[in-house]
Amino acid sequence: MKSNNSKKDNLILDDYEYEIENSIPKDFKPVYLSDIEKEKFSKVAERHKQYKASKRINIRIKNEDLIRIRAKAKENNMPYQTLLSTLIHKYAKNDVKIHL
Repeated sequence: MKSNNSKKDNLILDDYEYEIENSIPKDFKPVYLSDIEKEKFSKVAERHKQYKASKRINIRIKNEDLIRIRAKAKENNMPYQTLLSTLIHKYAKNDVKIHL
């Protein structure tokens, strides 16, 4: 543990933190964003968060198909919902071809 020599903070840093602190150039100047830029980046971050979020859906499926899917999921040691989600994801990314 080493003491940080910063006047504003008298923190005790471990070796890793001390290394990070000392790797920052001494002439480093933070970038200040305007309110418009902050709003823009905030909206982009929110859209990305929504894009990555999972959504619940309801589907109707034949019981015999569900039984088979559950059996296949059990063979792969995964919940059947995860198996279905994986198949849908791979189809959406064109990793799986389905002949209709």
